Amino acid sequence: MPAQSLRDLWDPSPPPPEDWELEEEAIRREWEYDRIVNEEIDVYGLKWYEVKWRDWHRNDATRTNTTWQRTLNDGNDGRAQKEWDRKRANDRAKKAKESPDVKVGIEAGQPWHEDATVEMQDAYEEKLAERRRRGPRDYANWDAIQHITQTVRDSSSDEGDRSRSIESTTLSHGRTSQRRLLRPGSQHHDPPPQSHPQKKRNPYKEIEARWLQATKRAHAAPVYIVPESSAQDVPPGLEDLEYCEQHYVRTEGVSPPLPDLLVGCDCQTGCKSAKRCDCQHESAVINEASERRFAYNKEGIFKFILPAGGVVIECNSVCTCPTTCQNRIAQQPRDVPMEVFYAGDHGWGVCTRVDLSVGKVLGVYTGKLIHRQDAEDLSDEHRSYIFDLDVQEMDHEDDSVQHYSVDSLHHGNWSRFINHSCDPNTKVYPVVWDTVIEQNQPYLAFVVTKNITAGMELTIDYNPREAIMQQMGKSKGKTRVPEGAKPCMCGTEKCRGWVMV
Repeated sequence: MPAQSLRDLWDPSPPPPEDWELEEEAIRREWEYDRIVNEEIDVYGLKWYEVKWRDWHRNDATRTNTTWQRTLNDGNDGRAQKEWDRKRANDRAKKAKESPDVKVGIEAGQPWHEDATVEMQDAYEEKLAERRRRGPRDYANWDAIQHITQTVRDSSSDEGDRSRSIESTTLSHGRTSQRRLLRPGSQHHDPPPQSHPQKKRNPYKEIEARWLQATKRAHAAPVYIVPESSAQDVPPGLEDLEYCEQHYVRTEGVSPPLPDLLVGCDCQTGCKSAKRCDCQHESAVINEASERRFAYNKEGIFKFILPAGGVVIECNSVCTCPTTCQNRIAQQPRDVPMEVFYAGDHGWGVCTRVDLSVGKVLGVYTGKLIHRQDAEDLSDEHRSYIFDLDVQEMDHEDDSVQHYSVDSLHHGNWSRFINHSCDPNTKVYPVVWDTVIEQNQPYLAFVVTKNITAGMELTIDYNPREAIMQQMGKSKGKTRVPEGAKPCMCGTEKCRGWVMV
C-alpha cells in the first residue's frame, strides 16, 4: 500500500516486557503507584503518562521505577489522572496569561516527532486561544508613533547634494521600522518589485489540518490524508466537508435527542451486571438462559452476542456510573489513529496505523441525519454516501413511524471512506446512548471481525443481509444480479460479483 512507506520511519516498536509481565506471581499482584511525574504526546497524537511505582524497580543497572501508561487504573475512578490533567491545564492557562508569545521552530536537540509534546508543554493551544481572545488590542497604539528625521547624503545624484529622510517609527512595543520619504525634487526611484514564484496550494494539507483540529477538540486520535499526489483531484464533498467525529448533524424536521426519555442506572463504581442495571431493561443482548448481558467484556471488547435486529444500549447521561464503565465503549473518544489514502481502482479507502484485534470498537459513522424519503430522492452519486438506519425496520410498519438515513457527502468523518468487500474485516452494529431505541436514530459503530495489521485497508459488506442469505443457501449469488447493482471489485474469493451502493 502506498501509505505504508510513510509510517516506517517513526513507527514505534513495542516496548520490552516489564518484570511483572514475565513472572506469574507478579502478574497476579496489584502494584501500588506513587504518582504521575510526566506526560508526553506520541506520534499518533495520543497522551501517555509516566507513572512512578512504589516497591518496584527494574532489575537492571538503571534501577528506574517509572513506566509509561495510557491510563492509570487507580481504583478511584481515575482521580489521580484527572487531578494531574487539571493541574497541568491550569499551569498552561497561567503561562498563556503571562505571555501569549509562541516559539517558532524546533528546539536545539529536539527530535521533530516530539513536536506535539513540546507544544503542549509550552501551552501552544492555550496561547493561541489567548491571542484570539485579546484580539487586535496589541496594535491599538499603532498610530501613536514618534518620528525621527535623519538627513543622509545621496551620492548617486548628479545635481549635487540631494538629501532624503529616513523616518524611524518607534512602536509602543519598542519595535522599530523604517520608511523612506522622498524630498521634493529628488530623483530617487525605488527598484522594481521582485517577482517570487507563488507557492502551489495543497488542498489535502489544508483539509488534514482542519480534521486534526476537529479530532483534537473531540479528544480523539488523529486522522491523516495521504493522496497519490498533491495534484490529485479532491473527491466530491471532501474540500468543504464538516468533520463530525462522533455526532450527527440533524436536518430541519429531524427530532433531537430527548434526554427526558432516557432511563439510567444507579451504579456508583461501574456497572458489574446488566441484570441489575435499569438502563438495560430493553436490551436485546442476552445469553442462552435469557439473562441480560453487556455487549462488551471488561476490557471493552465487543462480544458478538447481539442478535439480528437488536440494538446495543450503552449507559447514558442519566446513569450514575463513571465514564470508565465497561458499558460505555462506542461513545468513548476514538483511540485508533486513522489514515485516509488513495486506493487506486477502489478510489479512496481508510486504514489504521496500528494493529487491531477482533472485537476492537473503532468509532461510529456520522453525517447529516435526514428523513428516509428525502434520501430516496437524491441522485445515484449522492446516494452512494447514504447509510440507511434500517436495522429495526419491518416490511409492514405503521406509516407514522419515522425512518432516517445518514448523509455523509458534506458532513461526516473517516468512516465515509470505508470500501466494500464481500469478505470484510469489520462490521457495523447499532448502538444508542443519547437517544432511546424508539426514536430510530442509533449510531452505527464499527467493530473489527478479523485481526488487522497496521496499513491494512478497512472494509465492510455494503449488503450484509445478502451475506446472511448466502450462508443460508438462499443467496442470489453471481448469476442473479439485482437491479441497480454495480460490479464488485473487491477481488476476494467470496466475491459475489456485484454490490448495491
